[in-house]
Amino acid sequence: MSVWERWEKLIQENITPILRECDVSDHTKDKDFDDFTFLVKQIYNCTSSIVTFIDTENNVVLFKSSCVSDPPSFFCVQSVLHPGTGMYEVTDSFSDPDYMHAETTKCLNLKYYAAAPIIINGRRVGSLCVIDENARPSMSEDQKAVLFSLCSQITNRLQLRCDMKAATKQHQKLNRTRHQLSLVAGTTSHDIRQPLSNIMMTTELLIEESSDLNKAQLSNIYDNACKIKEVVDTMLTFVVKESIIQRVSSP
Repeated sequence: MSVWERWEKLIQENITPILRECDVSDHTKDKDFDDFTFLVKQIYNCTSSIVTFIDTENNVVLFKSSCVSDPPSFFCVQSVLHPGTGMYEVTDSFSDPDYMHAETTKCLNLKYYAAAPIIINGRRVGSLCVIDENARPSMSEDQKAVLFSLCSQITNRLQLRCDMKAATKQHQKLNRTRHQLSLVAGTTSHDIRQPLSNIMMTTELLIEESSDLNKAQLSNIYDNACKIKEVVDTMLTFVVKESIIQRVSSP
């Protein structure tokens, strides 16, 4: 298995599920991150800035050759798979020993690349990147702190997405359960109500024609039947209200 294949396997097993959970499926069309890239470009006066995620299933970043079509991709994968929670920084790719002889570097018109990690559930799933076509010195601690702070805000947004998606799923599940309960309650109530009404009518007739001893027993049966009828009527009322709610909430 090649290095790229191992990386792809790592991404599929550890990163892709988290992105699915956070509803990140096509970040290139996602406007949520425009504010962050704009701020980074203004703060660091750099050539460009991107928020990147690695997702092999949607081919957001997928290595198939040494010279990728999307210029920052090579660095982006390196930054996301960089161990730990620290910043990944290349001050001059043309003189960096990891890049100076790589075919990829010759395809890129950039020298400086810095990326702070976007961390969800303890894993790096993406990066907020500073990209420049000129070499730069390493960031100061204050500059790093600002970039990490912006990453925290991105993480919060993604976590909110996760929570909203989970809440939506739970709401849909509750609606399905409530609908099923309504169907069962409606069917059961109608099936019980008619025989129960017949029992009550028959019991009333028997009470009028029976002796005092039998009347007491029959009255007890009638009273219990009345209580059951109250429960059935309550169930039917629930079904009617639920039907109204379903009609109102339907688009």
